[in-house]
Amino acid sequence: YSSWGSDMFFSDYLKIEKNKMIQALQRIDCLITDCQRDYKIAVEKGFKNKFLGVFPGNGGVNFDQNLIQHERNIILIKGYNLKVGRGLQIIKALTDEIIPLIQNYEIIIYGADHTLIDYVNSEQRFANLNLKAFTNRQFITNTELLGYMSKAYLHLANSASDGLPNSLIEAMGMGAFPIQSNPGNVTTELIEHGKNGLLISNPEDIDEITAHLKYVFSHPEMVEKARIYNQVFIKERYDRMSLKSKITQLYD
Repeated sequence: YSSWGSDMFFSDYLKIEKNKMIQALQRIDCLITDCQRDYKIAVEKGFKNKFLGVFPGNGGVNFDQNLIQHERNIILIKGYNLKVGRGLQIIKALTDEIIPLIQNYEIIIYGADHTLIDYVNSEQRFANLNLKAFTNRQFITNTELLGYMSKAYLHLANSASDGLPNSLIEAMGMGAFPIQSNPGNVTTELIEHGKNGLLISNPEDIDEITAHLKYVFSHPEMVEKARIYNQVFIKERYDRMSLKSKITQLYD
């Protein structure tokens, strides 16, 4: 069983019956997770067999260093707002106080639903921003998204539940400073708050996200140090070519 996402952590919300989950975990021979948190939960709920390790759900990332830009002129926002997604809270955190701080950046929202798009279109404060939104029905190639990340000053993503998101790994590896939710403390496996990113402790708290944005723009030296650190740190952990032999050996 390869676990990635919300099924372990958010099982009650997903209406996974506890007794069935325990029965299933007792029957599983081998377990792969994308974070340490979910392995601990599996053990607590009865898994006793072979743990094969922590691996990203996509098998790693091909970090194209040729894409990396020193000039950072994009604010990239994951607009996912369905089920566990809380993208709308990020958009609402772009208050009148924040608008002057981001007006010289291109704001790109990806994976947005119609509720988020309607909110953006209805708010006058966004009218003069250089803002582009891709809905969750619009296909963006991975190469295109990595290209945006390579030019992004910030990458913001917010959800009530997740494993370690591939988008977070990709954004950090491409040098974008992450502001990311932290369900079940999973994101602390990658981000040390105030060093190489900022953690959203409550995904519903719009004021907290606004405060993080203000902090980022008043501490540019932190963002620059994090950019350099994350590119090395993430590549060491999640480069696809480095993981390939480990994953091949795992399945053998």
